[in-house]
Amino acid sequence: MDIYGRELDPVSRRVLSDCELNGIIRVHGRLEHDPVTGKSGRQRVLEKMRKCDVLLIIHGTDATCEEYIPSKIYEYFLTSRPILGLARPESELRDLLEDNGHIFVDGGDVYKIKSVIKDLIIRWESGGLPDQRTATSFTVQEAVASFLQITRDILK
Repeated sequence: MDIYGRELDPVSRRVLSDCELNGIIRVHGRLEHDPVTGKSGRQRVLEKMRKCDVLLIIHGTDATCEEYIPSKIYEYFLTSRPILGLARPESELRDLLEDNGHIFVDGGDVYKIKSVIKDLIIRWESGGLPDQRTATSFTVQEAVASFLQITRDILK
């Protein structure tokens, strides 16, 4: 498992150490501009995400998490890779994932999480996990077209 992004917080570092996951999990940190290839950090991140078997998004359980959807989910959709989302069952993230053919699990249901991960591993071993096209189009072109149509409707 590869973890990209900012430095892990103390609790996450302790869990990695306590669970002896250092041989399984690799922490890479942020991907910045690469002067050799000329690629931006964002380009490099999207390339890494497209190479993942499954993308994991974990949504918090406190009250503030009821107010928003993590913006990272839209980048995940652009990769077309399968997404496993962990959140509270009443989270809007659930509908967003399930409506687009991805997997949602109650983040508090450890047994279900284990079962889903085991199923993903079995599917991966028996032929891989194909790209997952979202039912909703999350492209710049679609966003602009929708915005223009909304504007035309308002101006009528």
